[in-house]
Amino acid sequence: MSTFSQTLYVLDRSLASQARLADVQAQTASGLKSDTFGGYGSATSAITRHEGQIAAADAEAASAASALNVVEQAYSALGSISDLTETILSSLATYGEDSATLASLASGWLDDLESLLNSTYGDQALFAGDALDAQAVDLDAWDAADADAYYNGGGSARAYTTADGQVLALSVTAADPALSGLIDALKGLEAGTMSSADALDAVQTAASGIGVLRASLSSTASRLERISEQATARSDTLTTVVSTLKETDLAEAAILATQYETLLQTSYSTLNILISIKLSDYLR
Repeated sequence: MSTFSQTLYVLDRSLASQARLADVQAQTASGLKSDTFGGYGSATSAITRHEGQIAAADAEAASAASALNVVEQAYSALGSISDLTETILSSLATYGEDSATLASLASGWLDDLESLLNSTYGDQALFAGDALDAQAVDLDAWDAADADAYYNGGGSARAYTTADGQVLALSVTAADPALSGLIDALKGLEAGTMSSADALDAVQTAASGIGVLRASLSSTASRLERISEQATARSDTLTTVVSTLKETDLAEAAILATQYETLLQTSYSTLNILISIKLSDYLR
């Protein structure tokens, strides 16, 4: 091989070593194997797939967490209604047949109940079912002949659909029999058309039904919490996988950098020798 050809060959090798060294140095600085998406080679499709799965898992976790907040608010409001039934039962036992006092108390209890049934979360009604922007109840519109006359909400409870298609109720409607039964009892006491004994039975039945509703919401809350936690865990695992695919091995990169620097120095030394030899031809 002529001196000129050798010089070109060594120069080409030195440029290649220089390019590899620059690449390794860039990886060391950024911590990534490539500064372009297409630079991950065969791992590109896996990275794309996993990043899509991460986005879906994050969305599922956020959605379940948001739904959980609704359940917790509804559960809390029903808890307050449950407390109200305890107050009512205690007062019925205390005042017995004092219908005037019970009528006055019932009026106040109805106001409290109406306020609780019209509870909102994020400006959306909790007990109006799927009619989120409606006021759930208007107890002034109550009609003994029309059980749901007071209810202004939608026919279906507010719900959340899981990734596998299961539908979870996030609240109950204010037209639920447990709640309508409580309203009927209080309206009867207020109007003096229901005896304290009958009201006691009705309120006890309502209290039991409200307990069942709360238990159901508690179960839903646990399910949503698991969904959110599992989605978050899935996202974290996939994020680790993507990081492994994207991130460079700094120890390995340091070794390669040293090797390329050595090669580059050797190439430069060889080039200097070859150039010196070539110059000697002209100096003879």
